Formats: sequence, structure tokens, C-alpha cells
Amino acid sequence: MFIFQPAEEGGAGAKAMIEDGLFEQFPVDAVFGIHNWPGMPAGHFEVTPGPIMASSNEFRISIKGVGSHAALPHSGHDPVFTAVQIANGLQGIIHA
Repeated sequence: MFIFQPAEEGGAGAKAMIEDGLFEQFPVDAVFGIHNWPGMPAGHFEVTPGPIMASSNEFRISIKGVGSHAALPHSGHDPVFTAVQIANGLQGIIHA
């Protein structure tokens, strides 16, 4: 049996399918997931033992600062500069 999960990146697709009674209508003993891999030749797939690419996470970062006049930048704490540094640092994790 093949199950094509909608909204898999956001994590809501499987929940909606289960709530709609998917496994009551089509009982199965186990479910194995596979993720599309760009660049894989058409008609091919690969498997690996254990979980892989099995996480979708969200988090929020709040930055508070104090604005200042351009003539007195030392009198403030620029939240935009801080946010840019955080964004650059997080993007750097991907390339590590």
C-alpha cells in the first residue's frame, strides 16, 4: 500500500490522515517513509536502516533593542544588527 502524505513538511498531513480514519479503513502492520530526493534518477529510490530526515522543528527568537539617532549610535543597542548576525550564524550551520 502506498500512502502519499500531504503537508509533510509542516507536520500536519499525517495527523489529519490519521484523524480521518486512514488506518481504520486501510489497516497496516507498519509504515515506512521515503522522501523525495532531487537529482535521483526517475524510477529509482534508496533506503537506509533507521530514521533519516525525520524532523521538522520550529523555534522563535526574540530580540529587544534600543534605537538611537544615527549621530549617536553608541547610545543604542541595534536589534537589526543582532538579528542579522543570528541569521548569518544559523545559515552557517547548514554549510558546516
